[in-house]
Amino acid sequence: HPLVYVEWFTVLHRKDPVSGLYVVNHSMCHHQPNVSIISADHIVHLCHLQAWCRKHIGGNWSSENV
Repeated sequence: HPLVYVEWFTVLHRKDPVSGLYVVNHSMCHHQPNVSIISADHIVHLCHLQAWCRKHIGGNWSSENV
């Protein structure tokens, strides 16, 4: 079976009031990231994570000037 490296995140407790998306954080174990190597056939569901920008994003920002 293929193996996969998994970085675990906290459970879905609260939604961001603006985007409506759930807010998660890296799960930690003894002050280290909680990670595992598991068999790919144990994956139940995948998810897409989007970075959270804490600053206002200006309309003049582009891939050339950020």
